[in-house]
Amino acid sequence: MQQLREALIAAGAISLASGVEEHLAENTSIEGGKFLYSVKEAREGLSKTEIMRRLDMTTTTLKRLAETERLSEEKYLVKVTGWQLGSGERPKFYPPQPNAQEQG
Repeated sequence: MQQLREALIAAGAISLASGVEEHLAENTSIEGGKFLYSVKEAREGLSKTEIMRRLDMTTTTLKRLAETERLSEEKYLVKVTGWQLGSGERPKFYPPQPNAQEQG
């Protein structure tokens, strides 16, 4: 990556170098918990449906497992994935901040 950036800058394409870095950063997969996600997905969040899809979990299965644990479906997904639930009418899930645990 650094070599590509340096080559673009040397060729006089510094703005292109920045764009390439941003594109690669947003589309780099991160292993977190039980599935991969991109930097862009981490920033924008994943819906409950998308989390379920990545965990290969049906609505019925989620409901049953959440009831067994006596949790709401959302709280069950938080427990299983370690992701945090955002706020709002249709909240999205966000990965935990790596520095949040280290600072605590």
